[in-house]
Amino acid sequence: MIECGANLRVRTKNTGQTVVSMILENDTYLLASIISACNKKGVIDLSGYNLKCISNIAAAMLVSRATALDLRFNLLESIHPELAKIEKVKFSDNPLSLVPERIRLGGWQQMRKYLRTIAQRASLWNECRLILVGEEGVGKTVRENTHIHTHDWQCW
Repeated sequence: MIECGANLRVRTKNTGQTVVSMILENDTYLLASIISACNKKGVIDLSGYNLKCISNIAAAMLVSRATALDLRFNLLESIHPELAKIEKVKFSDNPLSLVPERIRLGGWQQMRKYLRTIAQRASLWNECRLILVGEEGVGKTVRENTHIHTHDWQCW
């Protein structure tokens, strides 16, 4: 269906969400199909799909395929740092409320520099703290000991 040029800007009745925004959030296989069916020159147009975010998986797929990416006219609050690896990205007409205004107005090269800085400063937290609160004798200690020994927790 995608390879035959199906219109993916159709909105669902219940949520008003576009098909592409649901795919980017939920279905890796369909996302891969959309990306592989895009312009063979590496230009991917995801403008106007009401995208709210781009997942880690979606970002990795986009970076592996795109030389240029159009994200205009969406609902993005930020841009995934992985997308800094793409040479040209259009991102205007998104809220981008989590990005400083001077960066938003500075164009893609300024945004790329900002995203690279974020990626370099990001780190994986190897420790987290959990506070268990509750009445006496309800099993807080038993629950705590069970989780510590049976799960490999990762906090980030």
